[in-house]
Amino acid sequence: MRWWKILGPGILYAGAAIGVSHLIQSTRAGANLGLTAILIVILVHIIKYPYFFFAQKYTITTGKNLITAYAGIGKWAVYTYLILTLSTMFIIMAAISVVTAGILANILNIDIDIQILSSIVIIMGYLVLHVGGYGFLKSGMKIVMLILALTTIWASISAFTKADFNSLASYETTYFSEEKLFFLIAFIGWMPAPLDITVWQSIWSETENKGLKRSLKNSLLDFNIGYWGTAFLAICFVIIGYTMLSGLELENQAVPFTKRLIDSYALELGNWSRPIISLAAFTTMLSTTIAVLDGISRSLKPTIESLTDARNVRSISQKHWLVFLVIGSLIAIWTLLRNMTNLVDLATTIAFVTTPVLAWLNIQVVIRIKEESGAVISGKMIGFSRVGLLVISFLTMLFLYLRFF
Repeated sequence: MRWWKILGPGILYAGAAIGVSHLIQSTRAGANLGLTAILIVILVHIIKYPYFFFAQKYTITTGKNLITAYAGIGKWAVYTYLILTLSTMFIIMAAISVVTAGILANILNIDIDIQILSSIVIIMGYLVLHVGGYGFLKSGMKIVMLILALTTIWASISAFTKADFNSLASYETTYFSEEKLFFLIAFIGWMPAPLDITVWQSIWSETENKGLKRSLKNSLLDFNIGYWGTAFLAICFVIIGYTMLSGLELENQAVPFTKRLIDSYALELGNWSRPIISLAAFTTMLSTTIAVLDGISRSLKPTIESLTDARNVRSISQKHWLVFLVIGSLIAIWTLLRNMTNLVDLATTIAFVTTPVLAWLNIQVVIRIKEESGAVISGKMIGFSRVGLLVISFLTMLFLYLRFF
């Protein structure tokens, strides 16, 4: 199949994007907002599409990664990305591994210290990347994402066909309470993924193109399959949340919430459904764990190199940065786990606040595309991206107001 062969950076993007934002946030959105959340998912993907597209287009047409474009705008742009990455990477990596470990413990029905199991998840991710490299990551992610897609689609169809829509119709949804408004803003901000992932995506594309010299058509097809595939799976998780969890008091923590979701399936549809939703949940978080480990470690190398010409810095490879990330994440797991919720809130707030800045930077990348390759992007898309920037900026200010005032 032609489309299967050309999958590369797009499927890695999907692996990084489909995590807590889909398994937890999209499912909660279905439960809290009803099927209206499907429309929200579609609109958010449309609004954010240009920023991901500009990043992909830059790498395809120039052969360079997005950090190079940021450096052309000014070193302050690179420092902005570096500060965002350094201030959030250990916390986010630790949180992802904790959720993955918790789901694994539920599936295997084992009683083990979450710190030990989370550390095992991190180390397993490291070994996959250290031994296999980019080629193994890409091939493995294709299989993981195929399993994720099939199990999620199966789970959503099962939920939809067995749902009691008479009881769901009587469930009233309040959209404008402060709590739900805050959730909605956070949901939009992290759907389909934070914009710093556009940097990882461009680096994956740069790595892919060095080996295959892919055509523009194939590269954009790979990108669109990954991008709109995440939208489709988010809709599936919304359906699961709407049909399974509407009207229930939901846990705020990711692991208890996921257990509630799996238990709800077994209760409503029968124990035959437990392995399906369990596998969907685990593959969701496993793909995120591995892809985020690779994306962050790959992005640090060109980021530091663009800020210094020191030879000793240039000798630091991606695998060295990967070790640095793993060690820092393990330290975070063993020292900060009790405050993990507050730290994740801080990390997500930082990522949310920098979203308009990264969106603006990716709009400026359009200028770099024209200067370095002569390629021109549609004026309508550029104009639409500027409208989207206004929307994102407004939501960011509203988010900060609700968070702190």
